Order: sequence, then C-alpha cells, then structure tokens
Amino acid sequence: MGPVPVVARGAAEVRAALGVESGRPLVVAVGRLHPQKGLPTLLDAIAFVAEKVPGVALALVGEGPDEPSLRQHAASLGLGDVVRFAGPSANAADELAAADVVAISSVWESGPLVAAEAMTLGRPLVSTPVGFVPEVVIDGHTGHLVPIGDARALAAALVDVLTDPDAAAAMGEAGRRRVAEHLDPDRLVGAVEDVYRTVLEARP
Repeated sequence: MGPVPVVARGAAEVRAALGVESGRPLVVAVGRLHPQKGLPTLLDAIAFVAEKVPGVALALVGEGPDEPSLRQHAASLGLGDVVRFAGPSANAADELAAADVVAISSVWESGPLVAAEAMTLGRPLVSTPVGFVPEVVIDGHTGHLVPIGDARALAAALVDVLTDPDAAAAMGEAGRRRVAEHLDPDRLVGAVEDVYRTVLEARP
C-alpha cells in the first residue's frame, strides 16, 4: 500500500465541483478510462441502479482513451443527468471520501490501490475480485465482491449499499479495520523479510 490518503477538500466542496447536490446518492469510480477498467459494465449497472435509487449520480474520476466511447454509451443509456466525467483529480482521496460507495468494475488489476484507499477512508466498496481485492474484501462484511462483467450483480450490490446507510457505514468501518490489519506496512515488510530469510536459509 502507498501513503495513507489525505483528504484536502470537504465532501460539500467536492460535490459542488461535481454538480451533485448534498444528499444525492453518489457512486465514485477512480481510474484511467481504459478497457481494463470495465467501465461499460459500470455504466450498464448504473442504468439499473437509477431505476431503484432516485437521483443517483456516478462520478468517473480520471481520463483516458475510452472517454469518447464511454460518453456515447452513457448517452445511449439515457444517463446524461446521472454520469459526471470529472476528469483527473489532483487528490482523488477527496472524491473517494465524498462518495456514498466506491465502485471498481475492472477486468484485471495488479492492485488496485484505489480499493485500499477507499477502504482506508471508511468508504463502502463494491468491486470485482481483481488483484488483492479478495484478500481484503470479505463479501457482505468489509465490502461486496461481484463477478467481472456482470452489470446486474454490480447494480444489485450498489443498490444494497445505497439503500441501507447504517449497514453501509458499518461496512465502511469494517473495511477500514481490515485494510489497517491486512496491509499494515510493518506487517508487509515482515512478510518480505520472511521470504528472504527462507531463501537464504535454503542455500547450501
């Protein structure tokens, strides 16, 4: 895990910049707008979510080659008033902290760092089981895991979080504790040292 995320702007300021009113349900996804991120699936999911959660908004924080096609896809789904293409952020922790739920729809990842950052900030996380995510997300307890490419499953998990604020807050806190324990820097350094020690002891 990288440096602990530091929030520089309050949720009200972030939401104002995104054009999302206070109290409006907000889903945030942070990352490059690239096929790896599975964002068409997320847009499909948000179309389903909008039927169940009035006023929901999605902020896509980042830039990349898929932006034109994603804009077209959002328009084809009638999501013009739902999706915010926020562009890159100087400090994505601000947008993560302002979210009611953070979504990761990636097809593959080596990390993703954004999962650890969101959980460190106590934000409920809905993610595909990519990278180290299954190691820190206990489905239904510290977050939700959904199959890659399954828009309806992703939508159902997002609706669960957005319609039960008390459970969402508990999930966010459980996720924060899980990341603090599992990705603690001292613990990670110790694990690496153990690997080196094992290799050295096995040498003739």
